[in-house]
Amino acid sequence: MSIKRKLHAFVHPMDGMTEFGGKLTWGNAVLDVIIGGVILGFAIGLAGFIAMLVGVHSSFGSLGPLGMILGGAGIAMGAMMWVGAMIVTPIIAVIGWFIDSIAIWIIAKIIGGKGSFSEQTKNLGSLVIAPLMIIDAMVVWIPIVGAFLAFLVSLYSVYTLTVVLKETHKFSTIRAIISWFIGLAGVYLGIAVGMAGLLYFWIGGLTGGPSIHSIPSNSNMLTVVTACGPSPKSTSTLLVSNVGTQTISLSNLKFVYPNGTKANLKCKDTKLVSGSTTKCTVTNFGSGSGSGTIVGNQISPIGVRC
Repeated sequence: MSIKRKLHAFVHPMDGMTEFGGKLTWGNAVLDVIIGGVILGFAIGLAGFIAMLVGVHSSFGSLGPLGMILGGAGIAMGAMMWVGAMIVTPIIAVIGWFIDSIAIWIIAKIIGGKGSFSEQTKNLGSLVIAPLMIIDAMVVWIPIVGAFLAFLVSLYSVYTLTVVLKETHKFSTIRAIISWFIGLAGVYLGIAVGMAGLLYFWIGGLTGGPSIHSIPSNSNMLTVVTACGPSPKSTSTLLVSNVGTQTISLSNLKFVYPNGTKANLKCKDTKLVSGSTTKCTVTNFGSGSGSGTIVGNQISPIGVRC
């Protein structure tokens, strides 16, 4: 399908469905989406390349020979990003096309859609997704209003999407809207939850909290209020508080000194309920201070310093 016919089908979806509905092959649809992705990737990469050129000129233009070297490296990097955008964008477009189509098709079938997954996916690829990417790549370059026009085109694509689904599944406009609304909402919600989860574990790994290498659910719930006994072979007394929501067993806690020596932490209470505090003692075996680390099965290591 030529680009001109793609754009006509996008603007006039009823004409597009009359001409192409049920007649598209997988080769047509995949090629259409890839071409649209390459065109959009070209536009994105070109924008980045121009921004890189402007940055190189403003940053290194006055540095003489050194500026030429650094500028050349920056331009080469911009060119690589340009080519990369033309490769990555169509790949992302194809993956997103299939994921979106699966979600929409499931909802459509639940509410009585008649079209097959194959027919719907091919129609969405050639009549909605491919022309949308091509138009976005064209209008985004218009000064001042380009981004706004791209937004308007995205809004118009909702109409095209609705018509294509309505004609594919032979049901009402309302059901077509329900299909894409719930289907796409599920996809975007899943992406948001997944990204939030990865961000949570990533931040946790940086801060010592929950991470991919998870620690027990009741970990880091103990805090040491005071610690004393700085001289060797003396007894250190610690006030330990449970600031978590679960009861913690204190029978298996150990105190590890800087020299590697381990000693049992002897506490007044064997269990510590949420919000309570108890006294614990430990003998300092020649480490020179009462500093060290508390370790145990239900907690992650807690540093203690007098």
